[in-house]
Amino acid sequence: MKPAPRGAVGIVASDSSRVYREMRAALLFAVQAVAVRFKSGAEAVLTDAEAGYCVVPAESGKTPVEEVVRRVAQFASRELELTVASRLVSGGEVVPHDGSLFSFLWYGKFPAVPEEFKFARRQRPRTLRDLWRSVASSLLEARRRALLLFVAKTIRRNYYVEKLVPRELAPTSALNDLVLLELLRRRGSLPREPHFIEPLYIEKPSDLPRPLKSLDPEDMEYVKPLLPITVTYVVFSRDAPPTS
Repeated sequence: MKPAPRGAVGIVASDSSRVYREMRAALLFAVQAVAVRFKSGAEAVLTDAEAGYCVVPAESGKTPVEEVVRRVAQFASRELELTVASRLVSGGEVVPHDGSLFSFLWYGKFPAVPEEFKFARRQRPRTLRDLWRSVASSLLEARRRALLLFVAKTIRRNYYVEKLVPRELAPTSALNDLVLLELLRRRGSLPREPHFIEPLYIEKPSDLPRPLKSLDPEDMEYVKPLLPITVTYVVFSRDAPPTS
């Protein structure tokens, strides 16, 4: 095998897929993640999987079982994406992920996981917070070893809104970054040709967009070590919407 060219940077990319099956007595899910290392002389492919099920309880709880199962599967797939990629990282690679960092970190409410829920390969988490913290810890470990890159085709966050628009003028229910950038483009403040938007440098938790900045204080301690981060949008073709 030829040695990697001097100064060459390797890339490790990962993604995952989820499958659900609804049955009369239970809900089943399976998650598979795959990572590929693109590095001259050291190419590799790695896969991993997880599965689980939840017996439908006789009495429905406050949170539908379907919602819990889908959210558990979502967290499990995120964790698998991070872990399979990390297992291929030797140091200094660029690791792109499908989806925004926000999608990895935001959790919404944390309903309890029913006792009827079972994983195939691990113990049942008490709440979704346990899984979220596992994802956040995996993110931190990955950040120590590689350069993480999160690519989202559509993202409706307010990184730029909170920097460029005075709070008293921003209708937060309707305005987001994509809307703001489109308005600037129509006014001629941004080009219509392919380009990068000037990056934002997020250094403090207070610089994060809502609702990330309002995470539980204990959970924010998992996010702080991930900072600083750089946020930007790119337009790939003329008159196309930006991608984060």
